[in-house]
Amino acid sequence: MKNLIFVFFFGALLVSCEDYSQQFDEINAAVEELASENAALEAQLLGMQAASASAAQATAAQLAGFQAQVGQITAALTAIVQGLGELGEGTEGLGALVQALAGQVAAINAQIAAIVTNIDSLSSDGDALAAMIAAIQASIDDLNCQIAEINGEPCEEAPATTSYSPAYTGVFGGYLVTDNVHNYPATAEVWGGVANENGAIYPLTFDNGGTITFTASSAGVDVGVYFRFERLPFPNVDPAFSTETVTVSGATATEYSVTIAPQAAGTTYSSALLYLTVRDVDVTITDVTITVNN
Repeated sequence: MKNLIFVFFFGALLVSCEDYSQQFDEINAAVEELASENAALEAQLLGMQAASASAAQATAAQLAGFQAQVGQITAALTAIVQGLGELGEGTEGLGALVQALAGQVAAINAQIAAIVTNIDSLSSDGDALAAMIAAIQASIDDLNCQIAEINGEPCEEAPATTSYSPAYTGVFGGYLVTDNVHNYPATAEVWGGVANENGAIYPLTFDNGGTITFTASSAGVDVGVYFRFERLPFPNVDPAFSTETVTVSGATATEYSVTIAPQAAGTTYSSALLYLTVRDVDVTITDVTITVNN
C-alpha cells in the first residue's frame, strides 16, 4: 500500500504543510471515533435482532451487513492513515481526502442509527424504509469505489443479479408443509398457502424483473405452483402481484423456472407466498431461489 500511496503522492500537486503531525492526529482521531460509533451501533443492532417483530429482525440483519462493511471501510482508512504518517511531507492532499471519506462513513453511521431509533414507525412504511436502506447501500458502494481508486485497484461493479433463498414454512389457511412436502388439503381454506419465513430477504424489489427457480416433483396428478408477492403481510398487501402458474409433472425431481415481470419502480415487497392449484396431492418442493435483476 505504501508504494501505491507514493504513486498518488507524486501524481498530486505538492502543497507545503506546516504541521503534518497535527493533521494525521486529526485523521486518526476521526477514524477512532468511527470505530467507537460502530461498536455502539452494533449493540443496538443486537437488540433489534432480539425483537419479536419479523420486520425489525429482517431490517436488523440488513443493517448488520452494512455495519460489517462499514467496519471493513474503517479498517481500510486506518491502513491508509498509517501509510500517510510514514510518508509525511507532501501528502496533505490525500490526507484531506481521507478525512472527507471519514465524514462519509460518519454520515452512513448516522443513517443506520436513524433507522434503529425509528424502527417501529418505519416497519409500517416499507417504501420509506426501503429507500433509506437503498441510500445506505449506494453510499457504501461509493465509498468502496473511492478507496479502491486510492489503492490503485479497479472499482467492483454491482452484480447483474442478486439471489435470495426463501424459507416457505409459514403455513396458513389449513395448508400443510412437512419436510418440504406441500399439500393443499380439501379441508383447507380457499386462500390457504405458505409464506416465506426468512425475513432477511426483505424488502424485495423487482424494478427490472427477476426469476424464481425451484426443484419439484408430484406424487400424483399434475399440480400448478405459483408465487405471490405483497407489499406487507395481510392486511396491508397492496400493491401485490402473482407470477404465472408452473405445472409440476411426474415423480422425478425436476427444476422449474418462472419469470417475474418488471414491477413499478421503487415498489417494495415484504411478503412472499407460495400456492398450489390442486388439492390433496403431495408436491415436494426444494431449492427455491428468487433472483432479482439489478
